[in-house]
Amino acid sequence: MAQIVLIGHDVDLLATRAALLRKTGSSVTYSSAYAADTLFKDHSFDIVVLCHTLNEVEVAELMAKVHRLWSRAKILRVVVGLDSEYRMKDGEATSSTDPGRLLLKTKQLLEAVPNHGTQIMLNVADRSRVQIASDGS
Repeated sequence: MAQIVLIGHDVDLLATRAALLRKTGSSVTYSSAYAADTLFKDHSFDIVVLCHTLNEVEVAELMAKVHRLWSRAKILRVVVGLDSEYRMKDGEATSSTDPGRLLLKTKQLLEAVPNHGTQIMLNVADRSRVQIASDGS
């Protein structure tokens, strides 16, 4: 299962976005920017979502840490305004704050996570078995 973490300053906003991104079938957690170092020591992540509440210095520092800790991790930076989206280097992308766009961009990054496609297929197969079992009762 892919591991996603959201980092920012507004914990309520992060909790809402985490609930949205769980629709991808991934394990999703979130952290304030101040607690990220502690979280990074105990976990590894496939995708790191950086909230628009972070300033440029914090974003640069977090991106450097992510690249140093997990060279294959993808970074998704949430930015304000649709026209603010732009393509960063490989493994990095931006998304507007729109929930639909954020979900779409996350799904696109997940396509590059090893075994994620397999996990989705297994989840679909498990759900269909449950449906078949309940129909036959």
